[in-house]
This record gives sequence, structure tokens and C-alpha cells, in this order.
Amino acid sequence: MRILRVFIFSSSILCLPYLHWGQVAGGLILPEAIGQPDYKITKTFSEVKPRRPLQMLMAPGDERYIFAVERLGSLLRIDLANPSASQRIIEIEDIVSDFTGERGFLSAAFHPEFPAKPYLYLYYTVIDSTPQGDGGYMRLSRVSIDPVDMLVDMTTEVIYIHQYDPISEHQGGTICFGPNDGYLYLGFGDGGKGVGARENTQQIDQNFFGAVIRIDVDEKPENLVPNPHPASFGNYKIPRDNPFVGATDFNGKPVNPNSVRTEFWAVGFRNPFRMRFDPDSGDLWLGDVGWSTWEELNRVQSGKNYGWPYFEADSETSLRDDKPPGFVYESPVWAYDHTVGNVIIVGRKYYGAKFPELHGKMMMLDFIRGILWAFDPNEAEKGPVELARHRIGLTDIMIDPRDGGIIYCGQNSRNFEKLERADGSGGQPPLNLSDIGAFDTDHFPDLVPVSKVLPYDINVPFWSDHAFKNRFVALPDGKTIGYSDDGKWEFPKGTVWIKHFEIESVRGDPSSKRNLETRFLVKVEGGTYGLSYRWNDDQSDAELVSKEGLVETFAIQNEHGEQVEQKWLFPSEANCFACHTSYGGHALAFHTAQLNREGLGEWDGLNQIDAMNEYGFFGEEAEISSVRPSMAKADDESASLTHRVRSYLQANCAQCHQPEGDVLANWDGRLRTLTREADLIHGEPVRGGANEGDALVTPGSPENSVLYQRISQAEGRMPPLASFELDQAAIDLVRRWIMDESEQIKSYNAWKEQYFGLDDQLADRDSDPDYDGLDNFDEFVLGTDPKDASSNWKLNTSSDGQSLLLRYLNPANRATILEESEGDLNKWNSVQLVDDDLGTKFPAEAEEIEVSLPLNSESEKLYRVRVVEP
Repeated sequence: MRILRVFIFSSSILCLPYLHWGQVAGGLILPEAIGQPDYKITKTFSEVKPRRPLQMLMAPGDERYIFAVERLGSLLRIDLANPSASQRIIEIEDIVSDFTGERGFLSAAFHPEFPAKPYLYLYYTVIDSTPQGDGGYMRLSRVSIDPVDMLVDMTTEVIYIHQYDPISEHQGGTICFGPNDGYLYLGFGDGGKGVGARENTQQIDQNFFGAVIRIDVDEKPENLVPNPHPASFGNYKIPRDNPFVGATDFNGKPVNPNSVRTEFWAVGFRNPFRMRFDPDSGDLWLGDVGWSTWEELNRVQSGKNYGWPYFEADSETSLRDDKPPGFVYESPVWAYDHTVGNVIIVGRKYYGAKFPELHGKMMMLDFIRGILWAFDPNEAEKGPVELARHRIGLTDIMIDPRDGGIIYCGQNSRNFEKLERADGSGGQPPLNLSDIGAFDTDHFPDLVPVSKVLPYDINVPFWSDHAFKNRFVALPDGKTIGYSDDGKWEFPKGTVWIKHFEIESVRGDPSSKRNLETRFLVKVEGGTYGLSYRWNDDQSDAELVSKEGLVETFAIQNEHGEQVEQKWLFPSEANCFACHTSYGGHALAFHTAQLNREGLGEWDGLNQIDAMNEYGFFGEEAEISSVRPSMAKADDESASLTHRVRSYLQANCAQCHQPEGDVLANWDGRLRTLTREADLIHGEPVRGGANEGDALVTPGSPENSVLYQRISQAEGRMPPLASFELDQAAIDLVRRWIMDESEQIKSYNAWKEQYFGLDDQLADRDSDPDYDGLDNFDEFVLGTDPKDASSNWKLNTSSDGQSLLLRYLNPANRATILEESEGDLNKWNSVQLVDDDLGTKFPAEAEEIEVSLPLNSESEKLYRVRVVEP
């Protein structure tokens, strides 16, 4: 943003560059909370504030402490007797140094014979330079730890493996020791970004990728030395019975036994983030994080190949076409698709006394959906049973030695949490839509809302597979919304949002439209809950969809006159939580930039924000600007391509892709973030593209832009939920933007280099080398030439004694906002230029602005023009 000021002194001008039914809004028959019949989540260790914890562990035979591996480079020792005395006993932030993507401190494990062997084993990433390469490395090492005070001496570190890994994803991440053999096991990912799938996997004679290793850290005399490799520091041995010792072929192809990674125990993994042993059976259970469709639970056995990248679960992929004739893979024990969850986390087996019904069950998590499952290894074919749902980002489980409780940690949580029995509070929602009372029963199928349920509209809808949507909101009596011009709104408990979906059986024929689904989102203490109602075939009512959700297929005639089958997702409870996040604002499209438009119903013809304010939606303290952010539709040719793309990203991506989000991504989809600061242009993708070196956005090349690939591909498409149909309008828009306009978006340093080179003193931000009254940063924002005085932004003024006429250029792809002050330079108000246009506009082409302002000889007014980048 850049401000160009105009001060008016009289006529002189100076120009300067869960409890009860019916307690939610509108008297709707909905519970304040959905009842959890068995379990709930509460905080524990409230005195302790973790920093992105990934894993929890305990020392064998020592119940004084729980340890938490924190991704930001520390090991937190939690004192169970006195949590306030907890401390960090490892702090290696400076060694790890780079925490982008999935890098960081990933795992730790005590020697199984601790304290007789007082060692702690670490797995973390570092930045280094060796003959292997410059950049990221995966390091497995050992340090000594004092068994009495549990303090670590990092000077005792012994390195085992130091593998070059230039890409910041798919490092894998769990060290564990076999309960029967005492050997160290560690899962390595494929290296990520597509390169891993193409080059690092399905081979046993190259590097440490896509495999589970098994090594002897005690260096027993009967075991073998590892084959030479630049990543291997030795200091360990190879168990004689490792499956690839002496191997001369793999997948039907010959290999040199002297080059084989004899450390490998099993292969064919994408990203084995978490794995755990069953202490009873000795089975190793591994969750392999999926690609486009499936999450896998595998029982890892010696010498087996688990398929990646030729297979994702039991689905063949299109990533490689070189599957050798000798390839045989092991199917997962259980797999679930991405309508259920995304990023599987294997927990640990439960033997506590607190929940006897869970005895012997393996606890499991889903990172993105926040689901806790109980899995019975003896009935693996049945899959797990859901116990509870929580926030996204859960990463591990620990059994509390004090009472047998189940403790959670989460990468983005500021607290540790615990599973408890529910108190039976909360209710169950009505089974039929008509029983909720949101719509007039005399006109029910037409969905005429009752008086306190108000229709509203938004600027840019989330893509919903050709469906048409109507939206409604109800606010609790006497409650108000916390308003923000460009941030999240804060909603009172009991607020209800309703979204109704209709679909055309013949696309383009409104007469073929039918009711499909009606969804509710209810604000509750600490979050929201969602409900889905499926309309019956005779369109008389809609029935509650189970919490597991539903996928149906409908016969549709498409725009080409062809009969096609279209899938539709009726979301599960977990699906609701995946998108309706706290950092996304809960109700994703209920914020200023989306609602800043003409309203519906009794607000027809009025600006929706102003109408809501008059209706009492916002408190008296709300500071509502007269000119506010707004979003542009994909087909609005009057708006710049950049603003339309940023509007699309805000509507479809920003709920996850932002600094507070739990997804592993390096870019910011929020409209409020400047495009040049959003890490999109030449941004590094966490998950690689289709080609080597692809950026998030490669100006001029959609095919080398991961953003374009993600929204246009069938497999691994984004957004990942609730869509089976391509959004062709968005695909075309993003393609046009990458081809035609993205190259214009530059950092100041890139702009400076273009005009001055890097070392020219005239290139300072505050310099004005062409003496036109605009410094270099002004010219950068305005798009003018800093070396040409005739290429500048001018404010032309004139007066007839009664009014002041201002003329200035609104540059293409920039918004200009005229502001006035009564004399206080710290207080400015936007001047509304057009009665029915309160939104900031980023025009596709430059526009001349003319403003006539009355002159008042009795008071002075100051004016300035604010220039806003998209």
C-alpha cells in the first residue's frame, strides 16, 4: 500500500506525493452442541506451552517425565509431578536452522536398555554442505543423556546417517526400537516434490529414501558393516538377517550386492511419518501419508514392497510407467480416502486402566480432520472405530502413566490435551429439515425463511460442482458480531449459517433444477459443528446425513448434451472441520470482502454491510470504513486478472493456505496479503510439481506452475474436498493470469534491479532520481518510470470558489482510495465516490478519476489518495 497525500487548507492546496434445544439463533430447533456420547477433549499440563510438538515419548522404566519432540528444534521434558518445572533439555534451533515445509526436529527415542545404556537417538534435518550437495540433510544420531536429571549433552553426538535431501518434504519421521530384536527402525520418505516418486523410490542400491531401515546401534560382533555410502557415517552395523543383505536382484532387475542399502527392512513408501510397534505381537504398524486419494495403514514386514509410487493403496497411479515385470507389492491392511481424512498418524497401543473398553486397541489419528480412532489389530479387516474429533494438526498420542489417560499433542496447538469421558451434555439434531424451523412450513420446499433467518449473498462462491447455492444467517437475539474491515469477524455462540444447494439435471436448463442438500453451520463454544440434510426424491423434505457422510452419483446432461454421471459429497462431520477452521473464520465466506455487495430480500438495493449494521449485526464500537475490501468474480472483465485470481484463492484456498493454517504449504492465500508478499510468484512448493524446478507460479508458463497444475489435474486436485468436477472458469482464469499478468508482479528488489541494477545509490527507496516529486517506492507501486519525469502520477486540481475538482489516474491493477481528515493527521476517513460502490476496485485498465468536493471556508480539510496493491 502507498499513500499519496493532498492537503486542503480552506481554499489553499498543497499536493504531496451444547446444552438445550432451541437456544441457537432465530429460535431454531438445534442443540447448542452435538452430544459426544462417550468421550470429550480437555486440556492438560496447562502450565506448559509447547512449540509445534510432533512426538511424545518416555524413558523405559521411568515414569517421572513425558518428553515432547518440538519441530522448532527442542526436546521438552514435562515433569508429571510438577508440570510448571518442565524445561527444554535439547535446543538445536541453530543446528536445524531451516523449518520450511516439513523440516525440523522430527523424532527421538531412548535406547531400549536405558538407563543401563544412557542414550537418546535423534532424527532431525540440518542445512549443510558436503560432497553430496548443498542444502538440506536428514540426520540420524545419538547423544548421551543423564539418567538422573535427564539432561542431554549434545557434545556427545555420534552421527549414523547424514543423507542429502534438498527438498523440504517427505522426511518420514519416527525412530522406534523393535521390542523383540532391540534394533533401531526409522522410516524415510521419498524426498518429495514428484522427484522422489520418479527418482528416489523402488530402488535398493542408491540413497536412503522411500524405505524403513533396521540397524544395530549396539554393533554386535555377529552383525555386518554397512556398504559404503556418502550418507553413512558407520557407527552401526547391519543385522545379518536384514532382507536385502547379499541381494543380487530387485524387482526382477540385477543389482550389485556391494552397493545395496543393506540397512533397508522394507521399501515402497511415500512418507512414513509415524510408525509404532505392537509390544505384544511385535508387529510394526506404519501410516504412509497419501498423495491424491488414499491414506494407508501398513503392517511392515521384512523385505516387503509397499508399492509407492506405482500404487497408492491398491490404486495404480500415473506417476511412473516403468513398472518392472518382477514388481510385486503388499496391499495395506486398511486404507481410507480423502473424503474421510488426510494424513494418517499411527499412535500407540492402549493398556491403561482408564478406558477398559479400549484395552489392546491401537490409537490412531488423522492430522487434517482431527479424528481419533481405536484400531484392533486382531480385526484389522474391520478398520478402526471413531472415538472423537478435535482440531486439525494432531501429531501423536501418549498414555498417561498416572491414570491411564490418553494425551494428545498437535503441531499447531499451544496446549497438550487429554481424552476424557463425556458428561452426556449436548443434544442430537432433528432428523428432518422441516423440524428445525428455519423455513416457513406453508411454503417449505420453496425455502421461504422465517423472520429471523435472513438471506445474504457473497461476491465469489466456493466451487461446488455446478451447484446453485442460497445462503441464510441467523444471529442470536441481543448478540453482535465483532467486525473487521480486512480481518476475521468474531461470532457469538449460537450464530447459525445455512447453505442450500440445488442442481440442474440438464445443465443450463433452470426448469430442471432440484433441491439437493441443505447444510447448517452452528457456532458453539470454542468452534462450530456442521449438519447436512439430503433432500428426498419427491422433494418434500430433507433427511439428516450420518456423521460419516455420503457420496452419491446422479445422472446429469452436461453442456454438450451428453449423459454423464456426477458424484456429490454430502459431508461428514470431519469434512466440516477440515475447511471451517478457526483461523479461516469458521464461516468462510462471511467477512467483509465477500459480503461487500448489494443484499437480498429486505436488503435488496442496499449495500449488505451497511444493511447489516443498520439491522444491529455489529456493535456500536464497530469501525466500518465507507470504502471497504471487495472481491471480484472470475468473469468480471472490468477487474484485473490479479484481483480476480486473488479473490478466487481467498474463496477456495485461504481457509488452509495462510500462516496460521495447518497445511504444509509456503504461500498465503488471504486477500489481505499483497500478491508480491504471498510467496506465490516463483514460490517454492512443498509438494513438488509435474516437472523438475516447477514453482508455485512460474510467470508465463502455466504448465510449470504448481498452482495451475493443482486446480486443473484429476489426481491430487486442490481444493481437495467436496468436489469431483473441474472448475473450468477458474482454470482458465488462472491460466490467463499466469500468461498475461503475473510477470508484472515483482518485489521491490527485482524492480530496482530492472531500472538501476543492484548497487546504484539512486535506487534507494526514498530517492527521487527524476525529480518528479515521487520517490522510487512511489514509482514502484504506481508502475511509473523512476528515471523519466514525464512518466509520473499527477494530481490535477482546480477550483471555482465553491468546489474543488480533483483529477488523477487510477493505474491498472491498483486501487485508489480518496481519504479526508478534519486536520488530525492520525485520523483519516475514506471518501465514498459513488453512492452504490463501496468496494475497492482493481481495474483491468487505467481509469481517470474526477472528484468534485465542496469547499468550506469555515473549516479546513485534508485529503490524500491511498494507492493499494492487490
